[in-house]
Amino acid sequence: MTQVDQENGKEKEKEKEKEQRGAKRPIVPAAIPESVLEPIQSNFIVVIHPGSSTLRIGRAADTLPVSVPHIIARRHKQQGQIRYEDPWLQRDGLNKPESNEQRQNGLKMVDQAIWSKKMSNGARRIPAPPDQVRAYNKQMRSAVLDTSSGVRWTNTSHQPEFLVGEEALYVNPSDCYNVHWPIRRGLFNLHAGPGGSLTAVLADLETIWTFAIQKFLEIPCKDLKYYRCILLIPDIYNRQHVKELINILLNNIGFSGAVVHQESICATFGSGLSSACVIDVGEQKTSVCCVEDGVSQRNTRLRLAYGGSDVTRCFFWLMQRSGFPYRTCQLFNRMDCLLLQQLKETFCHLDQVKHGSNKS
Repeated sequence: MTQVDQENGKEKEKEKEKEQRGAKRPIVPAAIPESVLEPIQSNFIVVIHPGSSTLRIGRAADTLPVSVPHIIARRHKQQGQIRYEDPWLQRDGLNKPESNEQRQNGLKMVDQAIWSKKMSNGARRIPAPPDQVRAYNKQMRSAVLDTSSGVRWTNTSHQPEFLVGEEALYVNPSDCYNVHWPIRRGLFNLHAGPGGSLTAVLADLETIWTFAIQKFLEIPCKDLKYYRCILLIPDIYNRQHVKELINILLNNIGFSGAVVHQESICATFGSGLSSACVIDVGEQKTSVCCVEDGVSQRNTRLRLAYGGSDVTRCFFWLMQRSGFPYRTCQLFNRMDCLLLQQLKETFCHLDQVKHGSNKS
């Protein structure tokens, strides 16, 4: 046996000894268990849906949201300050010389469409003569109510800095308060008058939302750091305005997180549908949008700048033509606007069987 063979044999013996003792293995760090993300409880999620006339707010676990008039009244900072109130049913650009003629032509077309159709039993409709309706209404006299049955104005003897919702809606016009609607036609109510700047509108929204969360949801402001928020926005929106709203929710109000969703997508999700054509007729705007597989289709988004308040104003014009007994009714009066809203909801309908005059 040569010397080389002897050395190779020694090396093999050393390797066998290593195998018997166990060769050193690389040190592998212990597996770190992944953090288990607990699902967020729906009781700690607040959904905010701001509208032109109504704020809908509630927890995600609630069956129905709380509806609050989206209005705020702020006390005058100085004595003798001129009172200002945002219009409710009034709208600029409707009193042009040709406006009345356009309304008359539109009414004529609607009359022809209604009276040309037969009723469900096949009989022809008998139109009520406008003169007969007007003569009957002129005979009526408005009832004088007792002082105890009048409107109960909001008590402002303690001079609160602001009033929100129903309290702001029923604030006495003689009190030193400015009344603002922060959102009009689905957009920020920006104008050149008092409270019409972007800063003022954002401050009004923050005050209304914070007040609603504290009063109706009974969530203290100090506990909002444990809550998250879902904000519903229109399908056609202003990115800068949405950014400002998120800044309010996170930095001013104090939510720990916020998510923005479009109204049409939430409507289809709430209905259990993945695809639908969503038509939203609001108080001051009508929006149309098609949702496909949970995605709002950009090319189908449409916003029309009229809604329920325009129907109320048209209803008031029709009643004036028919000799409405309440002859001092005015669109700039907030209480008269509430009355017209109530009359519209009571007597306006789409039932084609009911037609003609209604003696009520």
